[in-house]
Formats: sequence, C-alpha cells, structure tokens
Amino acid sequence: MFKFIHTKPILQYILTIGLFAFIVVQMVQTEIFVNPKGALMTWSSMQELQNSHLALSLFLGFTMLVQLLLLYIYFNRSGFADNGGGMVIIWFFILIAAGGFASKFSPVWLINISISAVLLLNINYTESNMHGKDLFSGIFVAVASLFSPVSLLLSLFVVSSLIVNRYSKTKDILLFFIGILLVYLYFFCYYFFTDRLPLLFAMLSQWQFVTIFTSLSGVAWQDIVLIIVASIGILYAGACLKSHYDNKLIVYRKRLINIHLLTFTGILMMLFSPYPVHDALAYLLVPISLYHAMLSQLKVHRLANDIIMVMLIVALCL
Repeated sequence: MFKFIHTKPILQYILTIGLFAFIVVQMVQTEIFVNPKGALMTWSSMQELQNSHLALSLFLGFTMLVQLLLLYIYFNRSGFADNGGGMVIIWFFILIAAGGFASKFSPVWLINISISAVLLLNINYTESNMHGKDLFSGIFVAVASLFSPVSLLLSLFVVSSLIVNRYSKTKDILLFFIGILLVYLYFFCYYFFTDRLPLLFAMLSQWQFVTIFTSLSGVAWQDIVLIIVASIGILYAGACLKSHYDNKLIVYRKRLINIHLLTFTGILMMLFSPYPVHDALAYLLVPISLYHAMLSQLKVHRLANDIIMVMLIVALCL
C-alpha cells in the first residue's frame, strides 16, 4: 500500500493536503503542557500565546513547518530519497495526526526542531563540511535543554556520531561542548547582571530526570501496546534497511548508522521524559518518519512492511 503511494505523486499530494487539513483541525483544540521543573524557559514567558488561541495555533503550525522543512532537506541531501522527499512528509503528518500530537503543545515540539537541525548539521563529516557545524550543534542542543533538561541527552547522539564518522574527533567534540557552554554562559550573565542569580540557581537545583520506571503502575495498556508495536517497527526497519544498504556506498551506511544512533538517543529521552509514554513518543517522530519513508521505497515489496506500519498507526490512535 505505502509502496504504491510512493510510486504515485498525485496520491502523495492528495494525502498530504488531507492530512494537513486534519492536523489544522487538531491545532484548533491545542492545549498547553506544564513545563518540566527547572526549565529556564517557561510558557509563562509566552503569556500572549496562551491568551490567544489563534496565536498559539499559528506558532504551533510554524514550528511544525520548520521541523518539516529541516526533515525534508535532510532526506533529500542524504541521498535516501529516490523519488523526491514526499514520503517523509507524509509519514511525518501521519504520525502527528494519528498520535494527536498537534492537539497538545509541549517543549517536545521545539526539541524536535533541534533534533532535525542537529541531524541536518551532521549529515557530512568531511573537513570542508564541518566548519562551525559542531558549534551550532551544541547551541541547538543547549537551546532545546532550556525548555526541557532531558534534551541534554542529545549530546550522546552528537558525540557518538562524531566518534563513528570522524577520524579526528577531539576538536569537534570540544567545539560541540563549547556551543553548549556559550548558551548557558549567556543565561548566567543575564541573571548575574539583572541581580537574579539566586533564582537561576533555584531553577537549576530543581532539574529532575524522571524515568518511566518510577511510574510503571500508571502505564496504561494502550501505552504498553504502543511500546511493543513501536519497538517491533524500529527493529524491523533497522534490519530491513541494513540488508538493503549493506551493498551501498559507505557514506549511506554511515548516515543510516546516524539514524540508528538518533533512535537510540530518542528512546533514552523517552525513558527520562516527564511526559506520559504516548506524548514522549514524539521524541521519535523524526527517526520513525525517516525509517518508514525509506521502507516505502524499497524495490522488494514486503507485506510485513504495510502490516507493521498499519499496526503503528492503530497503536497511536488508541
């Protein structure tokens, strides 16, 4: 089914428009999430958005389009797309619509922009393509952590990706952490010169990493089904794509490894997220969209592809 959609651009356009319209309806019912404790940037600083439903919906739509643009650019520049990047857009919309993510506004939206930006920045690892990208990767990770401390786990993705893909990585890793420190240095200076350092230290002292294991009794059966189906889908996609790209150029295999590393980091972010399982799955929107977009264009059609994809959609709708 999804392979058929991949071969029919007109169906992609129709499906994209239909899903976009459905997501717009979800945005009209947007709610505000409470920030994790200790976040330096809170929704109270966006009071005007909270008071205006239209402004909030427009802001949510803007962040979604920015993330979608970054994901589309990455998919095409990576060489994974053999017929344009339409399928990654469709899958991104399918996951958002099925999971109802657009009806709730949380830091996860802004964090996903950082995830997409960091993934795009780390698409190439040659000397000519690395100038400044490590530094900006650190800045994006730090900015995301201002809204949720769990975003600091993205450091694992960047560092592990550099170790796997670069021969000389000490300087790159150092630049990455300098980017993180620059953002926090800015906030330190801001609170220092406004005589509010005690407030900054008070917020930092409240930083908490709440794991899913601390509230297993509160996990609903729908969440358990979602975890099982998502795990099966990720493992299946990883196995199929590995066998497909084993005969490709090493640059494509390294980019696939990058997506695997991002998936692993996203899973860790889910485990340490203060949100329920269903909402925390939004940390995996980017890698799951990429996985299924690539599976949809494999030359050998497997019925299991469609079955697992449909199971994931149903699990998100529960």
